[in-house]
Formats: sequence, structure tokens, C-alpha cells
Amino acid sequence: MELNLINKPKPPIQRALRAVLAPLQDYWGDPSGFRVAATPTLVREAGSALANAKEAMALAQQAYRLVARLRASNFRPADTPVRADAIYKALEASANAGINSALTGSCLWLAHRMQTAALAYLRSTEGQIALAKIWDRLQSKKEALDKAAADDGITLEILETLLADVVPTLLGSVMGRFQRYALGGYLLERARAMARALPERPGAENTLPTQSAEDRSLGMIAPAAHAADLNEARQRFARLDADQSGKRFEAFKAQFAQVAAKAAPYAPQGFEKFCVAVEAMLFAYPAPLEWVRPFIKPVYANASQAAMFDDCVTPQAIRQRYETHRQTKQGSSVILELARAFAMSKVKVREVEKKQSFMLELDPVKEFGWPATLASVREFWEAKKA
Repeated sequence: MELNLINKPKPPIQRALRAVLAPLQDYWGDPSGFRVAATPTLVREAGSALANAKEAMALAQQAYRLVARLRASNFRPADTPVRADAIYKALEASANAGINSALTGSCLWLAHRMQTAALAYLRSTEGQIALAKIWDRLQSKKEALDKAAADDGITLEILETLLADVVPTLLGSVMGRFQRYALGGYLLERARAMARALPERPGAENTLPTQSAEDRSLGMIAPAAHAADLNEARQRFARLDADQSGKRFEAFKAQFAQVAAKAAPYAPQGFEKFCVAVEAMLFAYPAPLEWVRPFIKPVYANASQAAMFDDCVTPQAIRQRYETHRQTKQGSSVILELARAFAMSKVKVREVEKKQSFMLELDPVKEFGWPATLASVREFWEAKKA
């Protein structure tokens, strides 16, 4: 049942909704439990604004759904009280206007209070001890996290629930639902941010810094978080009609052209790395991902098969050909950027192969008179001693 609030007096509905913060925390992640627990409070605080317990239960259900949506899309990524406050102030005016302002304004307030309470817990001694144990023990859950990453139906909500369920098993203690979800939401958002970062730059030094236990733990969650982000982006795109998806494609073409030169060096690393690079540049965390991979795939395929640099065997030749194409403005500028990156990668591979071939063909015994056997080495050193 959906409760129609248009004809309900606003002040008592607001007062009633704000009064359910405590049961909301106690039953977070359990909408059915919250609906039952919040009903008496709503009936008492709303007075005659709600006709009966059935209306109160319907209001509780609507409120839970809206708070969950506001928290996931706006507040969960906030990692400081200052950022949570800024988000609340940016949304407050519009939430408190319109025909459903009693519900939306109150649910915005609830989502904000939920996040500030979660941040307070995470910064407490108890929360810090819990996080330290999680970083130390999460490796034991790698199989479950890998399974989640491979699940075609994984969503951010499902993954957060999985993390919240895993937390008590890592800590070896009974925890309240609010604390479990505060930790689960924190882990999820940290992993989303890690997954949305640019891949390692091509040509960068391979000497990786020593990873902390925290980084290793987040690295185990990141693939599942990224898969969930992509699944939700695909689902949002699937709900668009043909006209909307066409407009999305036209908008993306313009955006893609702006980042093509910066993203192109990632193309030779593979389609997945290239997509991650484009997404990181266009949809920086915590902005939601757009489902643009169907648009990227044909461009990527065409560029990887382009023949415009096939007869260029040196970096200098590729650069000259590139400048010629830019000046004459022949073909797609995006294809040109990606094709150049593929060509440069092939030249570098040939140079490495050439060096390896030289070393394999080199005969140190013939060229430098090096000893050919261990016995010859011993003879050489014996002669030196004598």
C-alpha cells in the first residue's frame, strides 16, 4: 500500500518521521523489522494525521525505501561530517518543497543523521578496533568476494549486505545492525573509489610500493564493487527509451572526444583497462557510472584494426603520420588517437623483441672469449692465481 500524503498535514508527519531515527538504526538492513518497530511511534507522533496503524505501516515502508535510496546515492560516499552536512544543505531546499515535502524532507534528514552517526562510530575507538581487525582478517573471505564479483546479478545493495554479514564473523562478536552496516557501507565505498581510479599508467615503473593490509583488503572487494557499479549502470540504461538512449549516445560522443587523447595510451592494455580509464575520467567517484561500453566497443575495435600507421616502423614516423592526419582532419579524431596508441605499442614491442633476439643470438664465447664451461672458468682463475 502506498500512502497518499498530499492531503495530510505536514508538521505532524514530519514530527512522526523524525521520531523513528532510533528504530531505523536498530533495524537497518531489515525493512520488515523496521516497519513493525516504527509503526507504534508513527501512530503516537502523527496523531490524527494517520488514520490507523495500517497507514502508519505504509508510511514506514515508504520512508525506509526513500532513506535507503538517499543514503546510497548521496550520503554513503561522504567520509566526513563536513561533507555529509554539505550534501544535506545542497539538497534540503528542494527536498522540503513540492507536494511530497513532508516525506522527502524528513527522509533526507534521516539519511543525513544516519550517515553522521555512522561516521561517529567509525571514528570511535570501537570502530577503529573493528576496522583494524577487518584489515587483518578479510583475506579469509576472498572466495566469497570473488564469487560476488563473478555474479551477473550483483548490485551495490547486495554487496553491502554481504559485507555487513561478513563483518561479525571477522570480529568474532555479536554486533548491532547499525554498526555492521556502518562498517559494510564504509568498506563498499572505499572499494568503489579504488575500483574507479585510473589504471597504472602505461610505461610506469613496475616497482610497486609495499601494500598495507588495508589496501590488500580493499583490493579484494574492489572487483565486486566495480562489477556492481557496472551492473547498476547497465540496468539504468536499460530503462531508457530509444530517444533517451540516442541522446545519451550523442552526449557521450562529445565527452569521449574530450578525453580520447588522455585515455588512448591505455588502449593497448586491453578493452577492459581502456574502459576503466575512460570511466574514471568521465565519471569520477562518487558520481554514478554511465553505461557507455556499447558505445566504446565499436570505436575500440575499429581503432585496433586501423591501417593508417601500418607502414610506420619508428616512433618518429608515427608522429609524422599523426600530425599529417590531424592537419588534414581526415576521419575520426578519436580513432586517430587510439590508432596512434596501438601503433606506438607495436613499435615498442618490436624494439623489445629485437633486443631479445640480439641477446639470444649473441655468442659470448666467440665474441668476447668468455669461458664456455665451468672447467674453463676454474682454469682461468687458477692461471690468475699462478
